Amino acid sequence: MKKIDLRFLGCLLLVSLLGVGFPVFGGGRQQASAPAVNEAAILNPVGQIPIAKEKITMKIGMVRSSQIENFDTNYLTRELEKDSNIHLEFVFYGSSDTEAKQKIELEFAAGGGDLPDILNMAFDAASTQYYGEQGLIIQLDDYVNNKISYSKASIDELGYDPWKYIKSPNGHIYTLFHAQEEYASDISTRLYTNKAWMKETGKGMPTTTDEFVELLRAFKNRKFNTDGTKEYAFIADKGTTLGYRFFNALITPFVYANGTDNYLYKDERGQISAAYASEGWRKALVWIRGMVDEGLIDPLSFTQDAEQLKAIANSTKGYCIGMSTNYPVSWYGANDPRAADWVLLEPLAVPGGKRVGSFSTIRVSSRYAISKNCKYPEAAFRLGDMLMNEKYSMITRYGEEGVDRIPPPPGTKSFYSGYEISSIPTLPWATPNNKRWEQNQPHILTYRMTAGVAAVGRVKGLEEWSNVMAAASLPFKEPEREIGPINYTTGEFENISEIKANIDTYFVECFTRFVIRDMSLENDWDKYIRELKAMGLDTYINTVRTAYARMK
Repeated sequence: MKKIDLRFLGCLLLVSLLGVGFPVFGGGRQQASAPAVNEAAILNPVGQIPIAKEKITMKIGMVRSSQIENFDTNYLTRELEKDSNIHLEFVFYGSSDTEAKQKIELEFAAGGGDLPDILNMAFDAASTQYYGEQGLIIQLDDYVNNKISYSKASIDELGYDPWKYIKSPNGHIYTLFHAQEEYASDISTRLYTNKAWMKETGKGMPTTTDEFVELLRAFKNRKFNTDGTKEYAFIADKGTTLGYRFFNALITPFVYANGTDNYLYKDERGQISAAYASEGWRKALVWIRGMVDEGLIDPLSFTQDAEQLKAIANSTKGYCIGMSTNYPVSWYGANDPRAADWVLLEPLAVPGGKRVGSFSTIRVSSRYAISKNCKYPEAAFRLGDMLMNEKYSMITRYGEEGVDRIPPPPGTKSFYSGYEISSIPTLPWATPNNKRWEQNQPHILTYRMTAGVAAVGRVKGLEEWSNVMAAASLPFKEPEREIGPINYTTGEFENISEIKANIDTYFVECFTRFVIRDMSLENDWDKYIRELKAMGLDTYINTVRTAYARMK
């Protein structure tokens, strides 16, 4: 639920003042340009390799990645061009989806005459429908219904229908998607804990909120570093997103907290509600506030940025942090052995309650649109279809088969019961390479694929413990609480965009103010709820419920 960029709206206004023929929201529809050639004459039958009988060229708009050495010579690019007979000319739109979106919007506002054939970047639902209705990107309905081939097996393997999360509220499909099923990434209750310190305390994995507090107390009372460096039982940073900013693992014992779903969840009645307006949220804040009062959670966690936290982590040659929500690997330099000495905690429960893990199992995002300028739209669609098949989905995550993924030794087991190991990945993630597109294109990774490379004994450090923790947390998953992606009409999006932005700002601010006692959970909670409602919380929730019901 991204707020429409005010710079884009300003650009539309400027364009209208200049007299350029581009409609504002709600304006008339345009038809996408018809293909300039008879594609049937140059394309092989659906599903056949290569896609085109003769070499054709297409321009593809991309987000540049610092991890990819050269898109032109990249292994995935070379394989894709061989299997498709389509030569790709890359047009780069910045180094992030946000930057790319802003640049593309400017081209849309100017009528889209300079758009490349393919826009391989993320799109939100409301903008996608608007651009499609204006004819700037083409409808894919007929292609989806009749031309899907390379990715059909992977789509069928997903445990849900991905198209309902991609289809616009007007009933049309304008983009392809990426979908990823991976247990180690699904769980959002992430608390990174110093394994060396935990071993020193003699305490095991906490399963309740009381045991968690006792572990932090043991961290606080341990012997100090010999160099006199200050130590922190728990310290994090303010983060840049809601899902990362709030400690989901500390809130979920009291109310289901999933930042991926914007802290909306299905309550005991099955109704979509806001976790941050619930009694469970208030109880969680009381508990977190108590740990701040006791010095177990350092107040800097609510004000400092990631670089400041990194400086603290490196203030000693040893360890000075016991627990964090920040990813510890990012604190240390290459080959620093401290990066491996961490463990992820499993879900907690209040004493006498049940353990619940906050999971994000439905992770589908719109990606890859075909512009009105595309000379070979069906070929472009089939290219995206090919990118979503198992071969290219595995390459974009794990690299070249037989080189970056080697056959498993006999007897190798997956962390997850019921899955066989298919290969052992050897190409580290988040490192410069020239093998993959770093998942920056439509792709489908199913649980079979990702659990099939999660080999016991073959990964170390946090990667190992991510899988250990995820496997241990699976029994506590409650998918009936999860919301998943929601597609809004343009009217719904405009109606709630400002409301949601104001509410997010307010409850983020109040979260911190409550736990550092700048606001009183005893005296100011009712006022906080009234303020949320005055901002339009009921309108927001009712709109979400309406859109969710329509999708279902």
